[in-house]
Order: sequence, then structure tokens, then C-alpha cells
Amino acid sequence: MTIIEDGIVKHEQEFQQLQMILKFFGGDATKIRMAHAIHNSKLSKFFETERQRIDFLHKNFPQRHKKTDWKELERKEKREFVIQQLYNRISSFKTGGWNDWERVKFLFIY
Repeated sequence: MTIIEDGIVKHEQEFQQLQMILKFFGGDATKIRMAHAIHNSKLSKFFETERQRIDFLHKNFPQRHKKTDWKELERKEKREFVIQQLYNRISSFKTGGWNDWERVKFLFIY
């Protein structure tokens, strides 16, 4: 599904979700020329199950997850680093040829 095409919003509800993500990371929606969203219900269920498992581990074993090293960087620099790492990881899956992009729920921003 195309959310934004040539700078024009095509799906308002999904665009609102995109704006929330951008606001969190300090992005600017006015600079986006194209954005697509792909949905896979099976993968969504997997992520929800995994999220619940991780939440359980955080609550029951906080000593494993209590880290402060992220505080050493400025917030903007940390966000840029995390986003770059995410981009690199996603790109490695795409160029590897084994990932079917039509079966993954993700958001692409150009």
C-alpha cells in the first residue's frame, strides 16, 4: 500500500501512524516523497508473541536488561545510529535475496 506518493498523502490513517513514528525519532514528514506499507498477518502475530516474551523477561529479570550505555551519546546521535543500523540490517536482508518483501509488514520511507 502506498501511503505517500510524490509528496501526496494517499492513505490518511496510515499516514497518521507514520507521523507518530517520525515524531518519536525527530523526523520531518514534509520531506518524505514516497512511503509504502506492507502487511503480513502471520508475521504480525509472531512479533506480538515475541514482544510479550521480551516484556516478560524485562519484568522478571531486570538485571539482564538494565543498561545505561545508551545514555553516553546525545539523543539525536543515538537515534541516527540506531536508524542507520536498522537500515543496514534491512538492506542486508533485501540484497541477500531470501526475503520476500511482499510477505513482511514494514514501512519504507523515501
